[in-house]
Amino acid sequence: MSDELILSLVQNIKDGDEISLLSLRDELRGFIYSLKPYFLSKEDAYDCSLSPLGEAALKYDPSRGVKFITFLSKYLSSAFINEGENRFAVKLPEKIKRLSGSIYSFVNEYKQDYEEEPSLEEIQEGLMDKGIDASIEDIEICLNLDKAKESVSIDDEEVNYGNHLSSSMDDISSLAIDDVAKIIELTKDEKEWFETYYINKSFTLREIAAIEKMKYHEVQSRNNIIRSKIQKYRKALIKNGYGYLINWR
Repeated sequence: MSDELILSLVQNIKDGDEISLLSLRDELRGFIYSLKPYFLSKEDAYDCSLSPLGEAALKYDPSRGVKFITFLSKYLSSAFINEGENRFAVKLPEKIKRLSGSIYSFVNEYKQDYEEEPSLEEIQEGLMDKGIDASIEDIEICLNLDKAKESVSIDDEEVNYGNHLSSSMDDISSLAIDDVAKIIELTKDEKEWFETYYINKSFTLREIAAIEKMKYHEVQSRNNIIRSKIQKYRKALIKNGYGYLINWR
């Protein structure tokens, strides 16, 4: 399916055309299947893809230089995780939920680049490039919610990880940016980067590099500067209720 046809259907969806939404889902059936986690059948993944597809279409901005299917993968991954939780009636710790989205995003990017599944070690290395520290065991849990159901304790103390790590857009939008910037002593430019990219998980580092016309290592460096300040002032962040930022990326 050409990018031109995708963009045409996305624009029709923005204009309220429900038939275009169904057509786009049908055209992207193979892509949807490629993102399907192990715990959902192809039919289940296809059935629950309509809502996130519509949401992604409405929020997509082609001027930012990110392909629609890359943008869409974030919404599909989140929807699949939620479907798995509902289907298996298991409440996963927020750490696992947050990590799952990053893993599915990386796996999708890897499959597009190399046309094969990455190994657990390659996933771990890819996550490290994004500043995410994950054990092989946690990666295996995220890739298979059946295993998570057996392996993850769900009593209140296990589920409530201190400051409730979360990646939902509602939690991101509620951050007191000025307060955090003051606590960790961000410069004006650092604060803008923090607000635009660091706390916004809609984009991978590669996508940010494309948007800003920067090299990948330059994006990493910008994130690392903020990460080092967060670690430096971690006690103050915890004291003021921003402890979840310590493991944000």
